[in-house]
Amino acid sequence: MNTAPAAAPHLAAEARSLAERIGRLRTEAAALARTVALGLHGRRQKGAGEDFWQYRPALAGDDAAAIDWRRSARDDALYLREREWQAAQEIRLAVEEGAAMLYASRRELPLKAERARVLALALGELLIDGGEKVGLLTPPLPPQAGRTAAARLAHALLGALAATPAEDHRPIPLGAAHAARDGHLVLIADFLMPRDAFDHLLERLATGTARLTLLQILDPAEERFPYRGRTEFVSVSGRKRQELAEPAALGADYRRLLEERRERLRLLARRRGWRFAVHRTDRSATEALAWLVRALEPVR
Repeated sequence: MNTAPAAAPHLAAEARSLAERIGRLRTEAAALARTVALGLHGRRQKGAGEDFWQYRPALAGDDAAAIDWRRSARDDALYLREREWQAAQEIRLAVEEGAAMLYASRRELPLKAERARVLALALGELLIDGGEKVGLLTPPLPPQAGRTAAARLAHALLGALAATPAEDHRPIPLGAAHAARDGHLVLIADFLMPRDAFDHLLERLATGTARLTLLQILDPAEERFPYRGRTEFVSVSGRKRQELAEPAALGADYRRLLEERRERLRLLARRRGWRFAVHRTDRSATEALAWLVRALEPVR
């Protein structure tokens, strides 16, 4: 007679709990998408059509014949004249996967990873419903359209919650996706990685030609730094810990460094015609999704 291992009941309970959580997140994303259904069908996109759509700054590798010299003469930069195209574009979503995303400062708040995935899935469902091709950077999922695309997206996005990363922050594998000239990347992360990793990420982002939408997602405690009295800080992965007698003395420096990092993201986004915003997990997910939808509209 076969005997189940002693750990089996515990593993089965964990599996049921995970399945329930994933089901709840899928339901939450679907409800969120319905709330923010803003008529994405027929969104204007650049391409080879006849109707003028927008000007955009010229990038390295652009065809000089496409430069609009009259528009460029009004500024210190070169501009391209783009035309409207109704074909679907490819949009890739990326959600940071490090252990630091599995954080919530209060029981009633969602984990950053859960809020980020709910937003990504709701956005993906809206885009797919609007005829776009949507894929993922992590785990890798090629851009797809059609009825089954949303189910594949949900499986890939929410299934990643089953594995707890050992590292607090994982590098975001941009690969060739950020070099796709007609593509669009939506990156949702806390951007709290170590300084060297943050500098490297910005350098990589700046070398790409894809359009980017950047959403920084933070727990309210990570923005306010409300700690008083002797406090032990432990990373989510458990790899780092530090005890401070009076952490409040560091609060002003922490908030200054956080704002400096945000300003670098804002500046890069402004220079490249991208979009950047901050979302806190104690705020409405609806407003964050509505911003993401607006951010994907072309800049006119």
